[in-house]
Amino acid sequence: MEVCRLCLLFSESNSYSKLTDPYKCIVNSLIPEVNLDITINPSICHQCSHLVNKLHEFKLACFECQQQRKKQLSKPGCCQTCLKSIEKQFIEDPPDLKSILKFCLPEMDLHFIPDPIVCRKCLVRLQRLQQLKASYLTVEEKLNSFVVDAKRPVDLRKLVHGIPDGKLELLDANTYVDER
Repeated sequence: MEVCRLCLLFSESNSYSKLTDPYKCIVNSLIPEVNLDITINPSICHQCSHLVNKLHEFKLACFECQQQRKKQLSKPGCCQTCLKSIEKQFIEDPPDLKSILKFCLPEMDLHFIPDPIVCRKCLVRLQRLQQLKASYLTVEEKLNSFVVDAKRPVDLRKLVHGIPDGKLELLDANTYVDER
């Protein structure tokens, strides 16, 4: 049985792979709050792997566009993340856009654009990244509560197997630590 380190989905199928160093770097760039070292042999499910890759590509594209945007500072009507021109009726400017950008892309410099706007496609991607990051941070919080007491890595296969509804907070952390 394998358990995804990010979403805690578990299965006997072959749709999991080990979290190798390149994947760890990608996950850390997207969600630096996640400590991948608190579990033994972390794995990632196919769905999370696909999402992480797509969102990482999006994040890299956003930063590349930011560099170009700094050069074109005065050009109005451009998406903050992809730099495509947006017709007025397709501009997305939710009231919490700056907070979404800060949460999803904390490295992005928002100071040089007073009122950022994004296109619908980028807003959907940002909202997906926001949901994914929030979900992974919830998992991280639960796992950290186990590691604090045990002070050793957690074996996710022992932890998740047989837990109803994934209610990690109801279990004894010492049962699921690495005995090394």
